[in-house]
Amino acid sequence: VRSSSAPGMQGTTLGTSTSNAHAVSCGAGTSKAFSILMARIYPVLGDMQIVRRRRGFMTKRVVLSAIAALAAAGLLAAAASASCILMTPAEQRARADVIFNGKALEGPTATGVQRFRVTRYLKGSGPSIVRVRTGTVRRPDGSGSTTSVSLYVRRGEKWRIFAQGSARRVVFSNLCDGSRRL
Repeated sequence: VRSSSAPGMQGTTLGTSTSNAHAVSCGAGTSKAFSILMARIYPVLGDMQIVRRRRGFMTKRVVLSAIAALAAAGLLAAAASASCILMTPAEQRARADVIFNGKALEGPTATGVQRFRVTRYLKGSGPSIVRVRTGTVRRPDGSGSTTSVSLYVRRGEKWRIFAQGSARRVVFSNLCDGSRRL
């Protein structure tokens, strides 16, 4: 004989009847049929409580895992943007040898150098078409490489390029330099 701890079942006792079926002694005046029914349902109710507890634990575990994944994604995004030394626009302008607005004549190339038609020089001077090493490489077979600070420029896009080097040669630029799409 054991004592029950299910809600609403305090003080009940489980036992064995003469017909070998489980019965619950629910106090004076309770029918034997009700006692047998409760004895058959009680183990199911007990199992349901275990399932609810496990489900609650699993729900908490999934929620905590999702929060951890989002936090990690946020930290990775912060790390990607933090790969640049923060500079003010004035510092970016002072660091650049050449600043121009231009339109991309081609998308990513196998060499990582893209051509721009200059619409206006904001600092320095040079030819009407400038070659810029953007850091994005796209090979004919579809493979390529890029970094968190590479410029991903598509053909026809307008950009303001902050570059280092002579506009008469290949200049170098990336997101840290201040280059951005217009």
